[in-house]
Amino acid sequence: MDNLARAQAIYDAVNRHDLVAFRALFADEIDDRDHARGVTMPTAAILVDRLRSQFEALPDLRMEDVRLRAAGDAVVAQFTTTGTLAGSSATMRVPTCEIIRFGDDGLVVGTDIYYDRQTMTEQLGAR
Repeated sequence: MDNLARAQAIYDAVNRHDLVAFRALFADEIDDRDHARGVTMPTAAILVDRLRSQFEALPDLRMEDVRLRAAGDAVVAQFTTTGTLAGSSATMRVPTCEIIRFGDDGLVVGTDIYYDRQTMTEQLGAR
C-alpha cells in the first residue's frame, strides 16, 4: 500500500467511525498538530480519544470530497468536514487541509491540520 492509499484509508475509517482501523494506521508516538485550536497531540491514543469525542459531539461526522496529493513521505489532503451537532439541527461544512507524514514503516508519524475554527463554531451555533 502506498501513502496515497494509506491516507485514503484514514478518511475511510473516519467516515465509518471505525476507531480500530483508524488507530492501526498511526505510530504510537506522533506529532499531531491542530493549528486552528493550537493543540498538539503526542500519541495516537490521545488522538483516538479526541476523535471519539468528536463522534459523540457530531454523530454524523464525515470528511467529504477528499482530494489527495503525494509529496515524498507526505500526503496533502483537502476535504470538507461535515457534521450535525448532537441534539440539535446545527450543521457544519468546513473546508479543511491536512498534511500527513508517514514513517519508513508506512505508519503516520505526524499531521498538521488547518481549518477555520471561527466558521465551524458559528455554524454550530456558538457565537
